[in-house]
Amino acid sequence: MNSNLIWRNRDNRSRKKKILKLEFCLQETRSQTRKLTRGEQKGERRHIEIKEIRDLV
Repeated sequence: MNSNLIWRNRDNRSRKKKILKLEFCLQETRSQTRKLTRGEQKGERRHIEIKEIRDLV
């Protein structure tokens, strides 16, 4: 009986660690996605600005 509780506690701790790792990876992925999205938006703005300057010339 006692050994079953010990194994369950170990399993629970192991699952919690895995969940924390997955949550961290998810946060990093979201952060990288935001950075890339911002970069694309800046790139689009630069492209539009360059096009406007070319149109003026």
